[in-house]
Amino acid sequence: HGLINIVHKGHDTTASALTSATGELARNNDIQRKAREEVLRIMGDDPVDKIPTSEQLREMEYLDCIIKEVYNKNMKFSSNTFISTLRLCSPAIASAIRLIAKDTILNGVLLPQGHRIQINFLDIHMDSQLWEDPFEYRPERFMNKSSVQGKEELKWLPFGYGPHTCLGMNFSITEQRVFICMLCK
Repeated sequence: HGLINIVHKGHDTTASALTSATGELARNNDIQRKAREEVLRIMGDDPVDKIPTSEQLREMEYLDCIIKEVYNKNMKFSSNTFISTLRLCSPAIASAIRLIAKDTILNGVLLPQGHRIQINFLDIHMDSQLWEDPFEYRPERFMNKSSVQGKEELKWLPFGYGPHTCLGMNFSITEQRVFICMLCK
């Protein structure tokens, strides 16, 4: 039952992220052009369909930025159209509920032992104190890895973090890399 649940949830969230990424590529021709140039530079321009190798996928830095930005975008309104897109379309919008083990003071607020808390990833992904222009789709923000996530500052959390990270994260990201790479080729 657990394995079926993981596969089912992983399929739905990955499909949703790919739908969002495809939509962003369609709306942003410059981003689409950069992604295609990177894919063709690494894979070549021959008219044969071929699946990229893991080494080729690791070389595609801009493609990774596109995927991360989709996970970072979550929700926004544009021209009265609701756009759900990973910062912009996280598979998880909040952490699992946790039980507070001992009285804790966080930013001057008492979190009493025995109470339950949940971290809202959506608010973190859209916080203007953490992200410049958080409602804009800009994959380039992920080119400088140190500006995205350090040990003290966790702000990109579409798969959670630490021991509670989504088990399907690597599979999902690899599946998205292959799909978007082949789409751009």
